[in-house]
Formats: sequence, structure tokens, C-alpha cells
Amino acid sequence: MSIRNEVEQAEKDEDLAKTCQRLQRQLSKAKAKNADLVEAVERAAHDAALIAGYPKPVPSPKKDKRPRSETALLHLTDWQLGKETASYSTEICKERVMRVVEKTIRLTEIQRAAHPVDEIIVMLGGDMIENIQTFPGQPFEVDSTLFGMVFEAANLIEAVLLRLLEEYQTVRVYEVAGNHGRIGKKTDGVPDNWDKILCRIVRDKVRQDRLVWHEPSSWYEIVEAGA
Repeated sequence: MSIRNEVEQAEKDEDLAKTCQRLQRQLSKAKAKNADLVEAVERAAHDAALIAGYPKPVPSPKKDKRPRSETALLHLTDWQLGKETASYSTEICKERVMRVVEKTIRLTEIQRAAHPVDEIIVMLGGDMIENIQTFPGQPFEVDSTLFGMVFEAANLIEAVLLRLLEEYQTVRVYEVAGNHGRIGKKTDGVPDNWDKILCRIVRDKVRQDRLVWHEPSSWYEIVEAGA
């Protein structure tokens, strides 16, 4: 790495550190005000994307021109990233998710011996984070802050999609929100959900021509695969 690149990277790191410090102050002031928390997270996503930059376009894999193409399907749900038990943690979650992705690609390679598999549908089924306020006593069963869970989950989804774009011509994403993503209590009536917010972070950051993101129109989605 050249001296110029090192200086540019150091400036980026310093900007990110300042952004994190500012957002931590905002979150402290927001306390239990859900609207302020949502605004702080969305601002953080915007600022972080501007500083770190957007992922470069992923080169398209070679297209298989044989007939009878099939569609791969990957259902990712209930990660509950941030939950901590004797056998589970954020790091274990990340390792397991990427292992599933690699196994999906391996199964696709086996199927491609008989026919093309150019498209994959990724269904994000909600409950991607554990949250810290869904159930009483939850703060004692997590390994990170809510802020950390949202961005760790967003980064993990981004890594999944970028990896799949290396192997498939088209990646289609469908999302729904889960109860673990609920902001505040049921009686608060807050329309947003952390699952929706972290998916929006990824949707805004990962701008790839071959990535098709279907925004949810309801609390559920009906997905047609291979039609």
C-alpha cells in the first residue's frame, strides 16, 4: 500500500470513528424515544455509506445457454443475531450463515451438471436480530447493543448478497419483518421495525444491476420461484 493510500485510509478511519462517537451521543440522548432511535440509525447508515463507499459492481458469471433453467432458493430467517448462549453468539451466527451460503452454492454446482441455474431467490424471513426490548430480561442474554446488532446483521446480509452475485446471474430478494424486530412495546404503535430498517440499509448500499429487491407490500410475501 502506498503512502497516499495509507493516508486516505487513515482519514476514512478517523471519519468513521467521529461518526460513531456522534451517533453514540445521539443514541444516549434518544434513550427510549423510538423515533429518535430510528432516525439515528438511518443517519448512521447514510453517513457510513458515504465514508466507506459502495461495493464495486460484482462481475457477472458466465451465462449458461442450455434450456430448462431452474431457480435456486435460499431461505434465511430467525438469525436472532446478538443473542448469547453457551453455544451461540454473533460470531457463531456469522460463521453459520456464510457456511449455509457456501453449501447452497455447492448444491447449485451439483444441479448445474444437468441444467442451468442462473437465478437465486433469497427470502429474508425476519427476526434477523435478537433485539434488546422484545421480552423482559432480554438485556442479560445478548452480546452487543441494539445499534451493533442492526449493523452487524446488515453487513452480514450484504456479504451474503455479494457472494451470491459472484455465482448467479440474478439475485432476487424478498423480505418480511419479524416480532424480534419490533420497536418498543406492542402498545406503542410504532410502524417501523428493525428488520425493515436493516434491510433498507442494505438495499440502499448494495447497488448492483443484477440484484432485484422486492420491497414488502404487506406483513407477508407470496414468492413464485421458477415460474
